[in-house]
Amino acid sequence: MLVKVKTEVHLGSRRLRCLKRSLGRMLESVTPGQDLELSVMMVDAEAMRQLNLEYLGRNEPTDVMAFPQAAPGEIGWDTHGGGRRALLGDIVICVPVARQQAREEGETLARELELLAAHGLLHLVGYGDRTPEEKRKMYAMETELLGRTIIRDEY
Repeated sequence: MLVKVKTEVHLGSRRLRCLKRSLGRMLESVTPGQDLELSVMMVDAEAMRQLNLEYLGRNEPTDVMAFPQAAPGEIGWDTHGGGRRALLGDIVICVPVARQQAREEGETLARELELLAAHGLLHLVGYGDRTPEEKRKMYAMETELLGRTIIRDEY
C-alpha cells in the first residue's frame, strides 16, 4: 500500500506525515489486504476552481474532488501487470476551503483535511453522495472511519 501526498501550498511536514498515516489506515480499512496506490494533492483555491470548472462545470473552488483510476469492481486488480500495485486514484483537496470549513466547524485544519481525505477516498472506492440513500451510506462509513462526517444534511 502506498499513499503519496503532495502539496502546492505550505502545510508543514508533520501535518502531511500525519495525514499520510491516517490515509494509509483508512485505505487498509476500506480495502483490506489489497496493494493499492493512492495520490493526494493539496491545492490552492484557483487550482481547485479550474478543476471544478473543467470536470463538474462549476466555476468556484470546492473542498475535495476524487478522480478514480479503476472502477469499483476493478479495485485490487493489478492494472499494470507484472505484480505492481494498482492505482486506486487521486484525491485533490483545496486547502483554503478546508481552512475556512475548519474555522466554521470549530475543527483544526488537520482534522478537516483528514475528513476531506476520507470523503475523497470513499468516492474512489465507490461511495456516492448524490441521493439520500447514498449519503446515508457514506455518512455511516465516514463516521466509522473517523467518528464524524463531511455530510451535514439531516436524515
